[in-house]
Amino acid sequence: SAVLFVLPNGFQHQLEALDDMYIQAEDTISGKLAIAEEEGSWLHTPSTALIRLAIEKDASIEAGTYHFKIPVYVPAEVPILNVWFMALCSTRNCTTHSDDDVIVSFAMPGFNIGERHPDSVIASGSLPRSGSSAWMGAIAALILSFQACR
Repeated sequence: SAVLFVLPNGFQHQLEALDDMYIQAEDTISGKLAIAEEEGSWLHTPSTALIRLAIEKDASIEAGTYHFKIPVYVPAEVPILNVWFMALCSTRNCTTHSDDDVIVSFAMPGFNIGERHPDSVIASGSLPRSGSSAWMGAIAALILSFQACR
């Protein structure tokens, strides 16, 4: 099985190493998401808009709260359809939130340019002036949370 994240058009994950993907589990018996670490690479990124986490064979996702932090490239203009998808899949082959092997899919509304996550920290600094060719987008840490219930 797998957990799949599908990013909106124009957004691109910036995952380069396994440590770039932060996962935190709360209120679970084991204290973690059962990712398939022992089976090799548990993180699959078939494109910059897809992230698939392999779950251990014969494991289930425990009831609890899960937080995912993913570095993403934010485009200069947010797409009209700004929706992020997270899907729980019965196999490790899912590539869209509507594949036949998707058990459930969650649609999460996107954010606007300049909008901050409630847990974000504001640092002093300045961005290049608008119109600057050096400023085509931003790298942001996307924080997604979901709660699995019994």
